[in-house]
Amino acid sequence: MPKDTELYDRLDVTPDADEAAIKKAYRKMAMKYHPDKNPDDASASEKFKQVSEAYEILSDAEKRAAYDRYGMDAFKEGGPGGMGGGFGMNPEDIFASFFGGGGGFGGMRGGQQQGPKKTRDMLTALPVTLEELYLGTVKKMKVTRKVVCKPCQGSGSKTGKAQQCPTCHGQGVRVVLRQFGPGMISKQQVVCDQCEGEGTRVREQDKCVECRGERVVEDKKVLKVEIDKGAKDGQRLVFRGESDEAPGLKAGDLIFVLKVREHDRFERRGNNLFMEQEIPLTAALCGGEFVVKHLDSRELLISLSPGKVIIPDSVHELRNEGMPVAGRPYEHGSLFVKFRVLFPPTLPVKALDAIRTQLPPGLPVVTHTPDHVSVSLAPVESSRFESGDDDDGGHGHGNAYDEDEEEDDNDGHPHGVQCAQQ
Repeated sequence: MPKDTELYDRLDVTPDADEAAIKKAYRKMAMKYHPDKNPDDASASEKFKQVSEAYEILSDAEKRAAYDRYGMDAFKEGGPGGMGGGFGMNPEDIFASFFGGGGGFGGMRGGQQQGPKKTRDMLTALPVTLEELYLGTVKKMKVTRKVVCKPCQGSGSKTGKAQQCPTCHGQGVRVVLRQFGPGMISKQQVVCDQCEGEGTRVREQDKCVECRGERVVEDKKVLKVEIDKGAKDGQRLVFRGESDEAPGLKAGDLIFVLKVREHDRFERRGNNLFMEQEIPLTAALCGGEFVVKHLDSRELLISLSPGKVIIPDSVHELRNEGMPVAGRPYEHGSLFVKFRVLFPPTLPVKALDAIRTQLPPGLPVVTHTPDHVSVSLAPVESSRFESGDDDDGGHGHGNAYDEDEEEDDNDGHPHGVQCAQQ
């Protein structure tokens, strides 16, 4: 058995799988997890990279033999087996070579290339307030990105034409020899370090004055980002073709991801809003009014009917005062109010008889006996009741609950588009 079976596990094959089984497994998983098929799933992109790495190694007899003997250590610089250099190819290149063309998943149909590759999409967080999502808004975002140099048309040369890289002969990759075990030499394909995989290079004297041979220049523009009423946290607003440009590639998309700031009064859950309101015991028993300033600056006058007792921690609903429904901005969810009733610390003794006559019967009268032990209550913070903390800083004698808990314990997201708000 191999020392390490992780690469086989990635392709869901056994270590004794033949070449055909490995190819079949890679085809299935590459089609399933390709980034073009899962544009909004970062985990799928990572899975695609992992299965591509597994296929690159296991489809090569020499690399597979080194892996079976030494594991992934064989592909570290200076590691056993002489296969240092690690993952030598781009996952997209492996995919393209396997299917007989380029263009990613979306550009492949029957092994034929249907369209140019794209530069990668760029995601940027766009902070918004709950008020902005309630009312809808337009934000102006300053975008800085790379665009193809117009004077040299992306060639990087003043003459409009770059020269073929003499090192890799225009291939973008070159073959290096690495020692594989005692007395054995293997060939490995790596990205050309002279042209950085481009296949072309420009002499210093021929470099374009505008881009200095980089083929792209920095460009700034302002985009208007329209945010509809009822938009949600995490929602994506896509600007097609506004990511970085690169010669020979179609520009990817610029994607703004809404990130809602926490509100000091309201909490959003779906299309509903939730808030807490403190009221004195008098208002809970006898009624009253209070004003709530809504997200659109309206002042809601909320009345508590006399005679209708507000029970502490009870929740009441205001229909159609929640968030606008996305796509149907004239429809709204509900606003839910949870009441916190504030009790007075003391009451005048002379007022007690009058209060008793208006309230339901209290506790029954207890007949005192010699066996009764009189004790006194002292107010404490509610947090101490909920946490169960000792009041002596943890130096007390503890209790049965503490002992039981001790016994249980013993058992036991580079260069790319930059955005700024205008």
